[in-house]
Amino acid sequence: MKKNFTIILIAGLTFFQTVIAQEADDTPVMQYWSGGFGKINLGLDLNLTGAGGGSGTFGGVYSPGLNNGASNLFLNPAALSRLESSNVFFDMKMGISNNTFGLGKDDLVSPETIQEETDSFFDDTDAFIVDNATSKKYTEFSDVEFSQPGGFSSFGLAFPVNDNFKLGIGYLSVLDISFNMLMNGVNTGLKATKTVGGNNTDIDIILSNNIISEFRLKMHQFSFGGSFEIVNKNNSKIALGFTASNYYLNNKIYLDSFNQGMIVLNNSSEYYFNDPNDPNLRFDQGETNQMFFRSGANFTDNKWAIQIGAYFEPAGNNSFLSNFRFSFVLDVKPNFNIRDKNAFSESYQPKFLTGSPLGEDDDALDIIIDSLDLAKPNSTVPTDNVFSDSLLVEFPSSLLIGLDAQLGKHILAINFVKYFGEYSFKYADYYLGYKPSAGLRIGFDLNMPDKLDGWAWAFVPVRLLFLDIDGLILQAFNKHTGYKNPHYRIGGGLMFGSPVVEGFEDSEDLKNSLDTPLPVGFSLGRQYTILENINVGAMVFGYPDLALRFSFGYNF
Repeated sequence: MKKNFTIILIAGLTFFQTVIAQEADDTPVMQYWSGGFGKINLGLDLNLTGAGGGSGTFGGVYSPGLNNGASNLFLNPAALSRLESSNVFFDMKMGISNNTFGLGKDDLVSPETIQEETDSFFDDTDAFIVDNATSKKYTEFSDVEFSQPGGFSSFGLAFPVNDNFKLGIGYLSVLDISFNMLMNGVNTGLKATKTVGGNNTDIDIILSNNIISEFRLKMHQFSFGGSFEIVNKNNSKIALGFTASNYYLNNKIYLDSFNQGMIVLNNSSEYYFNDPNDPNLRFDQGETNQMFFRSGANFTDNKWAIQIGAYFEPAGNNSFLSNFRFSFVLDVKPNFNIRDKNAFSESYQPKFLTGSPLGEDDDALDIIIDSLDLAKPNSTVPTDNVFSDSLLVEFPSSLLIGLDAQLGKHILAINFVKYFGEYSFKYADYYLGYKPSAGLRIGFDLNMPDKLDGWAWAFVPVRLLFLDIDGLILQAFNKHTGYKNPHYRIGGGLMFGSPVVEGFEDSEDLKNSLDTPLPVGFSLGRQYTILENINVGAMVFGYPDLALRFSFGYNF
C-alpha cells in the first residue's frame, strides 16, 4: 500500500510534466527536478458498526440479549421494549494517530521509497528524457499523519411511557473522513529546440508548482422512535418498533494547483505565465497566459429514512425455547442525489499542449514543440476537464433476521441479511459501487464471573488482549465500585455481491479486486456495570471503526 501511495503521489506532483504522451524528436530533456516539500493528513472517524456499549461493540452483529439500552433505537427499535427503566448513553472516541504508536512520517512514506519510486517513474516514462546529467532532489515531507480524531460520536435517550410503550431519541455521527495535502516548491526545468527555416531556437521551460488539496465527507443522523409491546404472556413477548432518522450528508472538495513559470528563448527572451502585464498578449481580445488548475464543490443534502423492527421471545412454557430470541429489522436507507450550483472547475494550459489535465488515451496531455508560437510562447487556453456539479451517493436497504441463542450465561448471535440496492459513489464519469445480495454476521458474547478468583485468573491474558486495564482495576476494588457483569465479545460479518466500476483507468483491475465477499465489520469489545446503574462499554479494536470507542450509559 505504501508503494502504491507513493506512485500516486509522484504522478500527481508531476502532472504538469507528464504533458508529453510519447517520446519524439522534439521531446524535452529534463535539466533538473525538485520534488519540493509537503504535508499530508488523513483523518478517519467512522462509526459504521453501531452505537452504544452493547451491539455497538459487536462488529456490526445485532443481539437484543446484550445490554443495548437506548442504542436499540439505531439497531432494532422493537427491542426498546426490553427497557425496565429510562436509559441514557453517550459514546466518545480516543484520539489516536500513527504518532501514538511511535510511527513517524518516514515510517509511512519513507525517503527510500520516495527515491526508489521517483527513479522508477522517470526510468519508465517516455514523457521526457532523463539522463545522468539531470539533477534530482526528492520530495521531503515535514508531516505525514494518519489519525482517528477523538471526541463525541453518539448519544441516546430512551424511557418508558407505560409498561407497553417506550420512546427514544438519539444522534449518531456515522462517518467523518478528511484528507488534506499541501505541496510547495515542486520545480522542474525542461529544455527543447525548435527549428524554423533552418534556424534553431533554444527553448527552456521552467515550472514551479504548488498544490492544495482538501477533501471532507461526513454524515450524521438524528433519530427518534419507539416500541410497542403487543404480547406479553406466559413469558412470551412480541414487540414492534419504528424509527425515523434524518440523515445529513456533506462532501467538500477543493483542489488548487497553481503553476508559476516562464519560457526562455535563446537564453535571452523571457515570457512569464500568469503575467497580467505581458505586452505581447492582447488580453482585450481573449488572449491570456494564465496557467492553473482549480476546482471545488460543496455537496450538502438531508434525507429521511425509516427502520421497522420486530422482536420475539417465544419462551412460553417451553424451557428450550426460552434460550432463543428473534429479531426482524427492515432498514430503508436514503440515497443522496446532490447538486451544487456553485461548483466550479477552471484550468488553463499552454497552447502548445493538447488534451486535458485529467485526460486519458486520446485526450491525454501532449506537448508539441513544433506548434509553439515563438512570438507568444506563454499563450494559454482554457481546458475542458472531467467535472460535474452533481453527486450521487447510494446506500442499500436491508432486511435483517437475527437469532440469539442463550448458552448458559453466554450468547451466540447470528444475523442473516438480505440487501436491496447498492453502495455506490457516482461523480461525472466515475462510478464505484458494490451491489450486495446477502450477508452473514456472527458474534459470541462471553459473560465472566464478577470476582477475580479461581479459574477466572486464567482469563487475565485474554482480558489484556481486550485492553481491560480499567476493568481489572475496578474489579480489584469491587467493594467500592460495584463492578459486575463483565462481558467480552467478538463479532463480525461478510456481505456477498458484485462490484460495479466504471470510468477509471484501471477499472477492470479495481473491479476484480472487489469481486469477493467484503467485510462489513469486525471488532473486539467488552462491557461491564459499576455503581449498580452505570454501564461501560468499549470497542477495543475494529473494522472499519478502528479502535478505542467508549460508551457510558446510565439507568434511572
